[in-house]
Amino acid sequence: MGKSHQAGWVVLRGRRWYGYYRKRVLNPTTNEEQEDTVCILLELKSRMTKAGARDALRMEITKQTGQNLGGRVLKDSSVTFEWFIRNRYFPVRKGDWRPETAKGKDGSD
Repeated sequence: MGKSHQAGWVVLRGRRWYGYYRKRVLNPTTNEEQEDTVCILLELKSRMTKAGARDALRMEITKQTGQNLGGRVLKDSSVTFEWFIRNRYFPVRKGDWRPETAKGKDGSD
């Protein structure tokens, strides 16, 4: 089964937040994948905002499925701003520059 990169959704029912996400399971009789919607009971609305409910749902999905759904890159300082400018920005932009502009920007005076 493949990975699901969804974050689920939250719904306010009464005074509680409920979180839902789709889980792919293997049907034992037909041996085919099928989707199953999983409901997770979250906190009361008075204790948690909607953004907090979304974060709590992401944490619970991570616990149950074992995969990180944040999709965010950690800041590990391996790529500096200088490295980005020299190795990514300048090579892409050089094609648009006139010769006079390129003289001063690429450091080859």
